[in-house]
Amino acid sequence: MECAHLDDITWSLQGKAIYKDQCTKCFIEAKDVGILVCLKCYNGSCDNHTKEHFQNHNHSVYMRIRLFEKEQPQQQQDIQKLIIHDIPQLEVETSIWCFKCNIQLKSEKLDGLEQSIRLADSEFKRAQVTAWEVTAEPCEHTLLLNQNPKPNLDLTKCHDCNLSANLWLCLECGNIGCGRKNYDGSGGNGHAINHNKQTGHSIVVKLGTITPEGEADCYCYACDVEIKDPEIQIHLGIFGIDVQKQTKTEKTMAELNLDANLNLTLSKILEEGKLLNPVFGPGLTGIDNIGNTCYMNSVVQFLFSLPEFNQQFSNHHLETCKKIPYQCVLCQICKVQVGLNSGQFSVAKVSKSNMDIEGAEKDLYQDGIHLYDFKSLVAKGNKEFLSAKQQDALEYWQILQGFLQKVEKSENLNQLTKLFEFNQETVIQCLNCEGYKLASQKNSEFKIPVEHPSNQQVEEYRQQEEAKYQERVRNLAPGEELKPFVFDNLPEYKTTFEKSLNLLEAGQHVELYCTRCNQNSHFIKKEYFSTFPKYLFVPVERFVLQNWVPKKLNANIEIQQEYDFAAFKLPPLDPNKQIQEQVNQQLDYSEDQLQQLSSMGFSINRCKRALKKYKGDVEQAMMYIMETIDDNTQDQPEVEVGKQYISNENIELIQGMGFTAEQAQFALQKTDNNIDRAIDYIFNHDIVAEMLGQQDAQVGFDNNNSKFRLVGIFIIIIKKLQLFIQEYLSIVDIMCPILKRMENGYFSMIPKLQRQMIQSLEKGTYTFSKEQNDLMIQGNQIIAQSFAKYQLEYVFGIVGVPVIELGYAFQSSGLKYYGFRNEQALSYGCCAIGYLTQKPAICLVVSGPGVVHALAGAANAQTNGFPMIIVAGASDNSLLSQGGFQEYDQLNIIKPYTKFAVRINDLTQAEQLIERAIRLSLVGRPGCTYIEIPGDILRMKIKEETILKANSFTIQDIPRSLADPRQLSLVSSLLKNSKQPLIIIGKGASYARAEVALRQFVNSAKIPFLPTPMGKGVVQDSSEFNISPARSTALQEADVILLVGCRLNWILHFGLPPRFKNDTQFIQIDILPEEFHNNRKTIPLQGDCNLVVEQLNEELKGWQFNNSQWIQKLNQKKQINQKINQELIDDKSLPLQYYSSLGIISSYMPKDCIYVGEGSNTMDIGRTVIQHEYPRHKLDTGTFAPMGLGIAYAIAAKLVHPEKQVFAIVGDKIETATRYNIPLVIIIINNNGIFMGVEQLEKENSSIPVTALNPDSKYELMGDAFGFKGALVNTHEELHKIMQEIQQNPNKSYLVNVKISPFGQKKPQEHAWLTQSKM
Repeated sequence: MECAHLDDITWSLQGKAIYKDQCTKCFIEAKDVGILVCLKCYNGSCDNHTKEHFQNHNHSVYMRIRLFEKEQPQQQQDIQKLIIHDIPQLEVETSIWCFKCNIQLKSEKLDGLEQSIRLADSEFKRAQVTAWEVTAEPCEHTLLLNQNPKPNLDLTKCHDCNLSANLWLCLECGNIGCGRKNYDGSGGNGHAINHNKQTGHSIVVKLGTITPEGEADCYCYACDVEIKDPEIQIHLGIFGIDVQKQTKTEKTMAELNLDANLNLTLSKILEEGKLLNPVFGPGLTGIDNIGNTCYMNSVVQFLFSLPEFNQQFSNHHLETCKKIPYQCVLCQICKVQVGLNSGQFSVAKVSKSNMDIEGAEKDLYQDGIHLYDFKSLVAKGNKEFLSAKQQDALEYWQILQGFLQKVEKSENLNQLTKLFEFNQETVIQCLNCEGYKLASQKNSEFKIPVEHPSNQQVEEYRQQEEAKYQERVRNLAPGEELKPFVFDNLPEYKTTFEKSLNLLEAGQHVELYCTRCNQNSHFIKKEYFSTFPKYLFVPVERFVLQNWVPKKLNANIEIQQEYDFAAFKLPPLDPNKQIQEQVNQQLDYSEDQLQQLSSMGFSINRCKRALKKYKGDVEQAMMYIMETIDDNTQDQPEVEVGKQYISNENIELIQGMGFTAEQAQFALQKTDNNIDRAIDYIFNHDIVAEMLGQQDAQVGFDNNNSKFRLVGIFIIIIKKLQLFIQEYLSIVDIMCPILKRMENGYFSMIPKLQRQMIQSLEKGTYTFSKEQNDLMIQGNQIIAQSFAKYQLEYVFGIVGVPVIELGYAFQSSGLKYYGFRNEQALSYGCCAIGYLTQKPAICLVVSGPGVVHALAGAANAQTNGFPMIIVAGASDNSLLSQGGFQEYDQLNIIKPYTKFAVRINDLTQAEQLIERAIRLSLVGRPGCTYIEIPGDILRMKIKEETILKANSFTIQDIPRSLADPRQLSLVSSLLKNSKQPLIIIGKGASYARAEVALRQFVNSAKIPFLPTPMGKGVVQDSSEFNISPARSTALQEADVILLVGCRLNWILHFGLPPRFKNDTQFIQIDILPEEFHNNRKTIPLQGDCNLVVEQLNEELKGWQFNNSQWIQKLNQKKQINQKINQELIDDKSLPLQYYSSLGIISSYMPKDCIYVGEGSNTMDIGRTVIQHEYPRHKLDTGTFAPMGLGIAYAIAAKLVHPEKQVFAIVGDKIETATRYNIPLVIIIINNNGIFMGVEQLEKENSSIPVTALNPDSKYELMGDAFGFKGALVNTHEELHKIMQEIQQNPNKSYLVNVKISPFGQKKPQEHAWLTQSKM
């Protein structure tokens, strides 16, 4: 069918900008669902916006472009700091449609246009290739090139490895070498640079980039830079290459750089060694890096998180604007705001990448947005910011502010940039006569200095650097040389924001000429506010000049959340002491002299003053400027005598822009009749207000209030070698409330990460928000924010009256909230979080029965030594003892189960009490603490300034102690003289992160060891020194036992006979002195397990145990028991047995999976069958041995380690896992009972054994009900089949009911459990 609308097509692409990457009204891209390019104006839009475009402009014909990924083989990569997705290979799918006829169009002519558009660079790609191109110049090696080609050269492949792509020709001898290898394995084998190292030949050209116009990629290895060869045609002709006959077949370095940066996806971010979890939803959208644009992303994220910007640049304009989108500046700004805050591009998606990186979450990501058009729009006319080079975030902030000011003026919008403006006063006072100069200016940045390192710090750093240099000298290879040692860097050191403010308040001493004293005098220069902004932007002046060389101060600056800048409010000044300057209008210099001096970077007013003073002598004027460089008054307009002449021509030019003649004349008077400066003045000042003699209107806040709260930080997180190149993140705090944002969709809140991030600050600018004097804050917010500032992460809860709002407040403060169905389960989950993270989780419960149900978790935490905090609601104080809702004496009930319990009745003390609860849950042996808050206290509002601040404390501040050195020597002697030593490793060692020290100790001392159930994996189960299968023999015959983080309780049979010898000597490492000498006398080593084992490593350095008889005896017993165990595992009889079931299951479990065991026989036999290579990957009931914690532990483990599979051998409380999409594998080893079941139940209830459970329970159906895949297993084959499926689907949830014999038992035991009779 012939279409009648082909005339609507613009057939020539010459000079056309093609927008085919992304919709110009939203951030949908061609690689998402496709882009429709209008063949009339070449605007690109998504399906929805294409319909708008068609209706608004009547353009008929569109070309659909869709990109989709090729399937790529999965691969593993070892990348530790930033985890990078596989770079996708994209296929292109295109078609042409007429919207008026509603048909697809096909013809030879259209095929040619379609192919041309496919091949043509998009507007963004064209701009970015230009941005990535290096301005190459010839180097000295190019100009002095001496060619000496070899005969019979083969120019088709690398001379060393036969690669035929990415070939580089040596222009000196004609050698062909392949390029360097890239991080992803592509590129080459580096033979071109190897040739340079062997021969010294430096100049090479990339063969596939040669064009008929004589363009090609050239590189100099000696200069290590891309260069230009002006004689490339002649130099290539020596090797028989005719440039005019060449065709470009490979991408240039600029094109490759662009592709790599566009396709590089930072799917995970590690911060201070901790993985940040991705989050999703409205206001949580990341901005992808499009080539060194993190400086832009951070500033844009911050600005568009402010409520004023969200309201002004709303979706309303996008819905009503009739312009072609890429021609409308306001459309592009609103597009960014809607993209960041709508949540449309922050939807959780599952990555196709399957990289096996320990500690990294590899599943979830969000698309985020790419600021293709916005970058070009803001940086238009600025070559530096249009380039792909890294830029300074502060400079971009200034450029963006100027851009937005012009848009707001031209579109008649609210002047939002004035939210950052304030009137700054510089007072320079003579210390001799007390006269002062006053310079006033409108500013939007309040710069502060940084404290310098002390001389002692510099000297210590110099000595460290010199020691490193001497070490390098000692290790030099033969013939290798080093340059002489030069010390020119400054040390890294700690300081505070308060010290910077103190420096600014003290002022700066300068020497200037005082007209009142008629002599050079010492002045002190200070900065003040006469008005305050709503948002105060504070750049840190981190670079200093030393001998005119810029040096960076490597200060780690700690900053608090609130500051009062009252000390910087302009004090009353005596007008009679002001130093006035008057100058005559007559000029003593020429325009050329003024231009010459101002071209050096000095202000026009400063140059005029200097030239007038020295009557046009440029050299003398420059010297004067340098002498008075600290005098800001030199930059102020002069107070001139007589009238100023204003050009009518200039007035008419400004009138032509839509301003009145009066406004034009006012601006020209302010700018010395300079037309360019006058136009800039109009766009950056409130002309109407100034003409009325008013200050710029600052509506909506008190511009005299000096109190501010931290809302944002721009921080460097990646150290660069180049001096003025930094990278920034943007952080925005919920307290305003504004979300903290980071690139690529990774978010967290400042209260949680404040000290962690700010103490590692490389460079920062800070933004503060206005705090009103009468600001009231509710109890819920006070509680939540107090917890959040101590870096806690998880809240497990069940909300109800009175803690519903507190749950929301925790979420708003950045803590991760997970709602459970039962307080007992959530309290157990908090225990596991504490064990796995060394930080307490918050157990949020209602009053009365909620607290009672949580007692189980409190007791479990106390007994096992896990940090946890219970936060409970309570009946209102006003209803005390009146029978209020769920009223109960909670505080006295819970005290025996906690280390610290308190009721908050005074909100002003809340922060201090919360700090104490957190600290006490961690110090010494960790445990449970408790806080309850009555409902009326939670709802109460108080002035924020009345809250009593807690002592400075971070979780990293928890003290860790060493053992008594005198005891160490005794222990050393005891171990060295032992004939049959043994090490027992408990969960205390696991909690203390002692795995590195213990593995070193075991491997060097060669002492056999046993792990307790939760001590497994601290030293690998596969270690040759692990004698777990010979456990009974080892315990019974050891003469010296080193207990590392374990107690002589029921798990170790109290250390008593017959399981131990009467004369066995025990060495015990424990943090709690009360544990020593319980049940048996011990030699105590009190301290942190990790630190004490490190002490033992040092004490016993070089010694190893060498009694082969003891080792041989244990190994013989080990082999006997392993054989028995293996026979039980290999048993194929039906019904299934414990050993055979667990044997099959373990064969499919990944080595790094986390296994949660529950149920007596299941735990005991699982400990034997399932091996562990990593610490804290085996969780069970621990010392307190409660039942019913399995799923809660599994949920906690999956939250902490989302990248690992979690297997739970248990089956209840699975709804929480389903609700939060937490994939778990739950396996029920079902013997129809506890210890021992029955084949069928008796009809009479009184005859049912107390250990029996219902043999007809269909546990697998619970999985179907909650979104797990349920499976019933009765045979070995069925178990193999389901385990294979689980292995192939690690992100899917399963509930497997494994039916085993009701009479299945452990293998015969030599000793009764707990030294009592067997059951």
